[in-house]
Amino acid sequence: MKALRWVSVGILFALVACNSTPTIEVTGQWLWSSTFTSTSPAVTCTTSGSLLLSSGTQFTGIRSNIEAECAGGPAGLEDQLKISANVVNANINGNVVTMEIDFCQHEGTVTLDTPSGDVMSGTHECPVGLVGAPQFFTGTWEASR
Repeated sequence: MKALRWVSVGILFALVACNSTPTIEVTGQWLWSSTFTSTSPAVTCTTSGSLLLSSGTQFTGIRSNIEAECAGGPAGLEDQLKISANVVNANINGNVVTMEIDFCQHEGTVTLDTPSGDVMSGTHECPVGLVGAPQFFTGTWEASR
C-alpha cells in the first residue's frame, strides 16, 4: 500500500511537470507597430519603432524611435505619440503577454519561430488626453524580432 502511494505521488508530479507551461523568453530588441482608432472625434493613428525588453515572467523595457502618423485629431497628436515610453507592469504567462506602455494597456500572445521570426501581437486600449479632454483609443499592436 505504501509503495502504491509513492508511485501515485510520482505520477502526479510527472503530470504536473509535463503540463506546466515554460516561460517564453522575450528579452531583446523588437520592431514595433500599432494602430489606434477613436470615433469621437474620428482619429486613426499608426506608429512604428522599437521595443527593447528585459527578461523574466515580469519584465520591463522601453519603446523608442517612434514614428507616428495620424488622420484627424488635433495638431500635436503625432508629436505626443512619438515620445519614448517605459514598459511597465509587464508579465508573461505561457504565451500570453500583458504590459502597459504610456498608460496604454496591451494584451496579446507570443509566437516563436514563425517563418518571419518571433512575433507578439494583440490589442490595446489607451486613454489619451486630447486638448484637455479624455479620449479613448483602441487598436492592435505587433512586435517582431
